[in-house]
Amino acid sequence: LAAESPSPVVLDWLGTAAPAAPDGVNWGVPWPKGALRKTDSLALKTADGRPVPMQTWPLAYWPDGSIKWSGQAIAATAGLDGPLQISVGPAAAPATPIKVSSEGAWIDVDTGAVRARIGKQGENLIESLFVGDREVAQNGKLILQLEDRSQYEASRTLREEDFTSRIESAVVEQSGPVRAVVKITGKHQSTTSDRQWLPFVVRFYFYAGSGAIRFLVGNREHHFHRQVAGQLEEVLFVQSAMAAE
Repeated sequence: LAAESPSPVVLDWLGTAAPAAPDGVNWGVPWPKGALRKTDSLALKTADGRPVPMQTWPLAYWPDGSIKWSGQAIAATAGLDGPLQISVGPAAAPATPIKVSSEGAWIDVDTGAVRARIGKQGENLIESLFVGDREVAQNGKLILQLEDRSQYEASRTLREEDFTSRIESAVVEQSGPVRAVVKITGKHQSTTSDRQWLPFVVRFYFYAGSGAIRFLVGNREHHFHRQVAGQLEEVLFVQSAMAAE
């Protein structure tokens, strides 16, 4: 006998208002044991029945193999008012699906609104960003400043050392059609020596039709560091600086 489809899940925005500008939105949904099978597709619709492109993936399973938690992502737009409803059915495709290529030395992601080239080695996590045919930024990397206080009590001396990101691996974790995720792992490399330390994990999140890029940075060690940040050079600024030399 075929299992019954789970009841529709009704969602609404926190504060009841959709994002004011296009933005990627992620959330999770718990399912009763046996209700949602691996082969089931999920669809998202507005209150008046309009389909909303949505990407779904499993997060956890019940012992019987059915889905316990599912992850969802949409590229939300202004005016996408709630409530929204998730039910079993064919998912709507985005007007401009994300394109991801991982050949050669780069990972290229095209959301339809922005194109990003991500490095697989070296210090630059983001090699370049394009909007249309115009390059808007380049050389995106992590920068870190270590503060050595070992001689501070004796001589009031502080020693600072600068580090930048050094990529060890870059992989595509999700490739669309609505959301793409790229994971980069590596260590921080001293700018004045061969010293490497403080491993990092960075994830970039891209959404179909959106020019916004989200990223999360984490590390697995605890040291006293004065500053950790990201640096992305705007091409217009770089060109102006070169012209002034």
